Amino acid sequence: MQVAILSKNLDLIRSVNQVGLTLQYSTEAYGDDMPLIRALRSKSFSMVIVDAALQYNRHSMLCQWRASHGCKVPLLVVGTFSSTYAMQAALDSDAADIVTGPVNLDELSVRAGRVLHQSPYPTQAGMVCIGRYALDRRNCRVLLDDEVIALTAREYQLAAVLLANPGVNFSREQLSRIVWSSTREVAERSLEQYIYKLRKKLYLSPETGVVLRTLYAQGYRIEATADVAGAGPDEMAGAAACAPPSRDATPATP
Repeated sequence: MQVAILSKNLDLIRSVNQVGLTLQYSTEAYGDDMPLIRALRSKSFSMVIVDAALQYNRHSMLCQWRASHGCKVPLLVVGTFSSTYAMQAALDSDAADIVTGPVNLDELSVRAGRVLHQSPYPTQAGMVCIGRYALDRRNCRVLLDDEVIALTAREYQLAAVLLANPGVNFSREQLSRIVWSSTREVAERSLEQYIYKLRKKLYLSPETGVVLRTLYAQGYRIEATADVAGAGPDEMAGAAACAPPSRDATPATP
């Protein structure tokens, strides 16, 4: 078995390695979210251990990536939490369990062993439904009224991150790192183009029950909405152009 560790704390890494001798797993340590995410794309891990000092919660880049990609690898948050709120936030995310610090090796061994033998969360795979849309993470596709919308690989990645996290504010930097693994200016310029294409291709509008809001000087947010109340000028201006076609009509090419 192989376990990934997200931490720069050498003491924590040593503790996890020591427990690995008992539970018979090897470890790979990562100091930042992006190298770990790249590893999760290509390697098979039995568990991910995250340093509690990194304040893992549903807004964390790793958590958002796991949600949008249906990652089934169980996750354990270990270490000293900044507050009881941080502990609750970790448990309210996709973490399977937490171990509060200072780390006790016996407790870490018991909890890590329990997590290693857990079944993957059923909510991490399959369908995510919002408005008239369905995000099929198993087959990497987006459906509107049960009809598949043709998207490129990066368009799907961006749509998956947003649709899987309704109501969550994403900065341009976060989205650029998740989709392009870069925060360079060229990635942010590409992001604006992809946001425009998604609004057109997905017919995002009040009529479909989902709006992609622009948070000026901040980023973007997907939001389920029953009407146009509170919609910004970008959403209102594009509502007519993005209205979904009837089932008998052929969608216009954006």
